[in-house]
Amino acid sequence: QLHPYYQEVAVLACPNDKERTVRRPPPIASARPVNPDDARRSYIINGWNDFFQDVMKQNFAEINGRGMLENGIRRPTDTIVFGEKVTGSTHYYMDAFEGQGNDVDQIERARHLAGGRGSTAGWSNYMFADGSARLVKRGKLLYPLNLWMVTDYWRTNRVFSN
Repeated sequence: QLHPYYQEVAVLACPNDKERTVRRPPPIASARPVNPDDARRSYIINGWNDFFQDVMKQNFAEINGRGMLENGIRRPTDTIVFGEKVTGSTHYYMDAFEGQGNDVDQIERARHLAGGRGSTAGWSNYMFADGSARLVKRGKLLYPLNLWMVTDYWRTNRVFSN
């Protein structure tokens, strides 16, 4: 639905995402443009699991095809809509209630200005519900509030220090 606004699928990949440098076979010439869902992506969109579970009272299997209600985002300045995912991840949605939680295992926390292996420094890019795009420092994404969550309960009870 957003494709008409960005037109080129290349914007879906962060220039610092290491996967970008992997050699790929040249695309087969086609009159059809690349489907954004098939393009290489560095970003993951919020799955809004806490909202659908706690507010809409729907389980994970029932939310397919349903959209997030804009008025359900009470703190748009501090709520992530999409952000950087780990290199190689095939996930489209950040599903907090899948496995140990995609906010634990699928989110890139320090792609930029990291300072090398073993560093606790670094930042990653995130787009917020208020329309802003910001760098978030490693360690500030999931603590003291989980910025991927919408409901007050999950924002404060699903927090991690890194």
